[in-house]
Amino acid sequence: MSREIKFRAWDKKHKKMIDWDKLKSIYNLRLFECDRLELMQFTGLHDKNGKEICEGDIIHYVYKPGEGFWNQDCIGIIKWNTTGFKIEPLPGKGGLCTWLISIPGAMEPSCRKLFEIIGNIYEN
Repeated sequence: MSREIKFRAWDKKHKKMIDWDKLKSIYNLRLFECDRLELMQFTGLHDKNGKEICEGDIIHYVYKPGEGFWNQDCIGIIKWNTTGFKIEPLPGKGGLCTWLISIPGAMEPSCRKLFEIIGNIYEN
């Protein structure tokens, strides 16, 4: 399974989000050298509404495979960990959500529909 590597960026000067297509057309390969941009990588996953989940997104995550310990309902931020992306729970908004979510095959496709983007760290 191949995943497209792409980014979006927060423009610190103009205080707006720039999508991947615009980044490629305006900045080309120089985007990594631009100090005014905060790059956020696409995780390879989409939320239940079909939106691309990127680093820095704030998501609501519900996973209830049964009763007990593994049941999760939390709000967290998508962050890069050395081996993939994880959900870092916001204080008071859930518990054990530091699960890596970008390893191919680590999560059933039906579980991906349980993520919902509710904002990002720059605009919310």
